[in-house]
Amino acid sequence: MMPNRILSSIVIGVLLLTVSGCRTIPEDELLPDGTDEVQLSNTTPVATATTPKATVTPTPRTTDVPPPPPRPTPQPTSSLIPDWERVGSKSSGLEFSVPLSWVSLTDSIDTAAATSPLGLTVLLLADSQRTGRSLLAGKELNEGAFAAGLISNQTLPASDPVTALTQLMADQGTAVTLLTEAQLVKADVGSDVVVGASIDISGDPLGFLDSGGEGLRTRLLLYLSDSDSSAQDGRTATLFLFSALADQWEVNRYGEIFDQMAASIIIHDVQTGYTLSGGDADVMGSLIDGRVLSGELTEGVKNVWTFTVESASYVTLSLEPEDDILDLTLTLISPFGQTIAQIDSGYAGDTEVAADIYLMENGRYVVEVSDFFGLAGHYKLSLTIEDEPQYTNAGVIRPGQAIESELPVNAQHVWTFEGAAGSLISIVLSPRDSQMDAILNMFGPDGSRLVALDEGFSGDPEVVSGFELPVTGSYAIRVSSFADNGGRYALSLDEGGEATQNFYDAGDLLYGDRKSEMLNSNEAHAWFFQGRLGDEVRIVVRPLTDILDLEVWLFDPAIERLTARDEFAAGDTETLEFTLPQEGQYLILVREFFGEAGSYEIELSATPATVPEFAGRLSYDEPVDGTLAPQQMALWLFTADEADALNFTLTPGSDSEDMVLILQDPQGNTVIEVDDEPAGQSETISGFIIPADGQWSLVVKSFFEEAGTYSLLIQRVQ
Repeated sequence: MMPNRILSSIVIGVLLLTVSGCRTIPEDELLPDGTDEVQLSNTTPVATATTPKATVTPTPRTTDVPPPPPRPTPQPTSSLIPDWERVGSKSSGLEFSVPLSWVSLTDSIDTAAATSPLGLTVLLLADSQRTGRSLLAGKELNEGAFAAGLISNQTLPASDPVTALTQLMADQGTAVTLLTEAQLVKADVGSDVVVGASIDISGDPLGFLDSGGEGLRTRLLLYLSDSDSSAQDGRTATLFLFSALADQWEVNRYGEIFDQMAASIIIHDVQTGYTLSGGDADVMGSLIDGRVLSGELTEGVKNVWTFTVESASYVTLSLEPEDDILDLTLTLISPFGQTIAQIDSGYAGDTEVAADIYLMENGRYVVEVSDFFGLAGHYKLSLTIEDEPQYTNAGVIRPGQAIESELPVNAQHVWTFEGAAGSLISIVLSPRDSQMDAILNMFGPDGSRLVALDEGFSGDPEVVSGFELPVTGSYAIRVSSFADNGGRYALSLDEGGEATQNFYDAGDLLYGDRKSEMLNSNEAHAWFFQGRLGDEVRIVVRPLTDILDLEVWLFDPAIERLTARDEFAAGDTETLEFTLPQEGQYLILVREFFGEAGSYEIELSATPATVPEFAGRLSYDEPVDGTLAPQQMALWLFTADEADALNFTLTPGSDSEDMVLILQDPQGNTVIEVDDEPAGQSETISGFIIPADGQWSLVVKSFFEEAGTYSLLIQRVQ
C-alpha cells in the first residue's frame, strides 16, 4: 500500500472510487438509548419522492431541441482590398477583412475569455503579435489596434438597431463614455441592403484590459437578425468592435482601416450554431427555463449554451449523458467571464447536477459542456430558475448522479435513495471549499447509522467504496461539516464495488527514466516526479503483454487531475503529453482498465522550460545593468539573512521594453512574480521579509521575449 506521504488525503480516491471507507460506530457516539437513528418517515429535512421539487433532475415540461431559427440575416459584401485577407467563416457566423500584417488571436481565447456582457467573441484580431500578447494578458496598450466579432443571444430592447445600440451602451453604465450618437449604417447585399447601427465610445466593453480601457477608443457596429424572429430566447445580434488608443486614431489612420473592415463584413445564419476559439467550441443556442434540451458533442469540441438572468436567482443545471462512455464536465461562466462553477464529480455515464447556484449578476450566462476525454456523444441539459432555493434540506439522489450543492452554516443536508439488499454502492463527498471539513453519515431504512466518516482534514474528500446494502428500502446520506462551517460540496452516488483494491507506490521517476513494473489484479501504481513550471512532459506506458489495456492519469502537486489517456485497446501503448502549470511533485497513476494483472513499462521525458542564464551576483544598495537577448532570461544571485526587509526594483532601458521580475527562494521555488506595469515603467517588490537564510535569486525576463536592457537594484528597508 502507498505510504502516507501523499495518498493519505488523495483525491485519486474520489476520482476512481478506490478508497474503502466505513467504520464501526464507537459506543460514545450512540444516543442515550443506545441507538443512532434517523427516522426517515418522520424527519422533516429528509426529502422524499413525493415532496415537490425534491428530485434534483427536474421533471421536464417538454423535451425538445432548441427552437427553430428565424430567416438568416442578409449578407453584406464588399470588394476585395489589395494586401488584405478575409478572416472568419460560415462556421463562426461572421467574416470581415483585415490587413495581411494583422494576427489572429481567436485560437488563444477560451470560452471564459470570450465571454462578455455584450456577447461571445468568435473572432479576435490584433495589428501585431506585441499588441495581441498585451491584450490577452490584460496589459495597458501603449500602441496598436485590435478588432473583434461577437454573437449575442440576449434579448435586445428594440427592433430598431439605433435604439438597441443606444440602450446597450447605456446598460454598460460608467464602464464606457459615448463619443458619438448612434447612427444608421448600411452594407451592400447585391441589390439589397442590411441596416445596422454604429457608435463610437471610450472604454473597454469587452473587459480585456485591466485598466478598464482608459484612453481607448472603440467603434461598435450592431446588426440585428430578422425582426420577424420567432426564437423564444430573444433576437440574435451580431456586433463588431474596432479599437485603438484615441490619440493614435488619426495619426496611424486607424479610422480609415476600421472603415474598410466595416465595409467588408459578412453575416451568416448564426442561429443554426457557430464556433468559438477556432473550432474548439460549438455554440448550441439558449437554454429555456424548465425545458430539457438535447445536445451532441463532436470529438475534441466543447458545446456552449447561454441563458439570461434578469434578477438575483437560484439556478439548477442537470447534465445527463445519453451515451454511457461520456464523462461529462459542466462549467458555468458569468456575464463577465468569471468561472462560477466547474462540475465533474461523477464518472462515465453519471449525471452531473449543479443545485441551487445563487446568481446575483443580471445578464447572459454561459454553460460549457465537454467530455473529460474529448469523446463524442449525446446528452441532455436542463435549466431551472427559481426565486428561492429548491433543495434547502437536500432531496433525492439516484445512482449515477453527481450533485453539487451548498451547505449553509449550522445546517445539514439529507439525501435519500432507494437501494436493494445485496447491492454494492459507492459514495464520494468532496468539499469544494478548502476550509470545509465534511462529515458523511449513511443511515439504513430503519434509521440505524451504517457509515460514519470524518477521516480527512479540511478540503479532503470522504469516500465509501463497495458498501453492501443489508436490506431493501430507503437509505439516507447526511452531509454536515465540522464546527458547522458549511460550504459548497459535491456528492456522487454509484452502484458497484471498488474498481481498485489498493495502491502501490512504484517509486520516483526522473526525466529520461524508463522503468518496468508488475501490476497485480485490481491494483493502481503511483509514480512521482519533480516538475517545473513550463516543462513539456511526455509519459509513455507500454504493456508488455497483449491482455493489458492501460490507463495513465496525471495529477498536479495538489492532487488535482490534470489529464488522462486511455485511447487504445489492449496491448497498445498509451502516450500522454502535457505542459506543467507549476513547480512541484507530480503524480502519475497507472492502472489496467479491467483490473487485469501484468507487466508494463513506463517512460518519462520532457522538454524543460527555458533555463535562466547566470548573470552575476547582487549586493545590497549597488545597482547593476544587464542585457537580454531575444527569448533569454537572466539569473542574479544574492545572499540574504532571515528577517531582512528588502525592496527590489527592475527598470527597463527604454520606453518600449516591458520587463518581468521573479523572486525565487534558495530551493528555486518562485515566491513572487511581478508584471504590474506597462512598457517603460519599473517593476517593484516592496518590503519583502526574507523568511530564511540562504542564497536567493532574481530572474529577469522580457514580457514580449524581446532583446533589451535593464537595471536591477536591491535595497534594505530603512
